[in-house]
Amino acid sequence: MKDIPCSETLNDYYSNNYERTSYLSPITINRYNEILDRFEAFRKTGNFLDVGAGYGFFLEIARQRGWNVYGTELTDEAVNHCSEKGLTMFKGELQNIDFWGGGV
Repeated sequence: MKDIPCSETLNDYYSNNYERTSYLSPITINRYNEILDRFEAFRKTGNFLDVGAGYGFFLEIARQRGWNVYGTELTDEAVNHCSEKGLTMFKGELQNIDFWGGGV
């Protein structure tokens, strides 16, 4: 099993080396919809949490399908970008996030 990188390593990688884009391909959109189709059977509250949401593309598709969407990310850049799209985001590592605080 590989070692899990520490927070500093992850933050450095996603802040400096992770290629981000504003383009979402039709193939990716179709795949997101296929995944969400499978999730429908488990939909009880309608809440959807994407851990490591990136720029929020998956969250946007889920929101279009009527889910209440929430995301987590490590970097201010990604959190701010998603928040500007009206997505509820939480910054930090999953185990340290105060979900009851309402997000960014």
